[in-house]
Amino acid sequence: MLLAVFCPLLHSVAQEETDDDFVTASLIVVDPGKVLYSSVGHACLRMQCPKYDLDYCFSYEGEDVQGKIAAFFAGKLKMGMGAIPSEEMIQGYRDYHRGLRQYKLYLPLEAKKRLWEILDNKVAEGMYLPYDYLRRGCAQTSFDFLMQALDTTRVAFAPWPEKYHRTIREIFSDYTQKRAPWSLLCIHAITGTSCDASLPPRKKIILPTDLVEVLQTTTIKGEPIIREEPIELSTGTVPQEKTLITPIIVALCLLFLAIGSLFVKGSSIDYLLLGLQTSIGLFVLYLLLGSTLPSNGWNWLIIPFNPFPAICWKWRKKWAKWFILLLVAWMTFILLSPHRLTDNAFIVLAVALLLMYIKQAVEFQMKQKQKL
Repeated sequence: MLLAVFCPLLHSVAQEETDDDFVTASLIVVDPGKVLYSSVGHACLRMQCPKYDLDYCFSYEGEDVQGKIAAFFAGKLKMGMGAIPSEEMIQGYRDYHRGLRQYKLYLPLEAKKRLWEILDNKVAEGMYLPYDYLRRGCAQTSFDFLMQALDTTRVAFAPWPEKYHRTIREIFSDYTQKRAPWSLLCIHAITGTSCDASLPPRKKIILPTDLVEVLQTTTIKGEPIIREEPIELSTGTVPQEKTLITPIIVALCLLFLAIGSLFVKGSSIDYLLLGLQTSIGLFVLYLLLGSTLPSNGWNWLIIPFNPFPAICWKWRKKWAKWFILLLVAWMTFILLSPHRLTDNAFIVLAVALLLMYIKQAVEFQMKQKQKL
């Protein structure tokens, strides 16, 4: 690899240099894209040595998900740290009409040399690492690499804002709710309780915009690491996901149908809800048992959404009332939890299922009374 040859040379030669700009480090922030894995944007580190004409962007890159959706949900995709010529990477995002901003990082020269060495070592690990957007998320890893490079430097953090008392799920949801509601619904479906864990604030820097805010208030010798306005490398024209048909609207429509079905004979709405419950349940069950996605631990959605009701539908008169109690218990737990545990659309859909099973239980009771 060409960079692996240059970097040790750069490290040894740079020790003789005293000019702080012999090596420059920058943070590049990319606007959100239109697909699931780009819904919060991207961040990477740009390292430059003008004297030796070295200019690379270091970015964790994964296999393209488009056309490999099944492999993505199975957790089979690979990723790795890439050292991409900066103009090549910048032009790649320009071609997709995504905005890019570059923030200069004010670091000691020795820290910048260590940072370049750390990044080069990550590149040497290859592009065959498991696709792990939690351990190798762009904002979190960029921050971690910076802190590793500054391990011998006194760094002062500002008081953490209130948002960092929230969970990773909540921070992500707050940012994405209006920008990409359908992408957020999918994220809630595939992420288990690992995103609800109690973590220190520095482990919750998952958004590129949050990384910028943190570095603007993190100081070295009283001066912030980011202290200037960014250089705009590309003007973004990617529109936000705008649709009137949001997940919560669809869920409310299904709830109204469930309410209406209470007063109408027939089971078409019941079977629609049962089919939706089973489809979601099979997907969640697959993630729990058959996928190696990094966040596919226990998922609370498996309680209301699972294939058991469809498999045992014939005998529902024996278990419907118990499933009603289970749904009520689940909703009570979710709503009373101090932190957000799933998308509101799933909660509304669970209410629709509750009404459907109440209807089934009442109908069986009425049939029994008629027999008597």
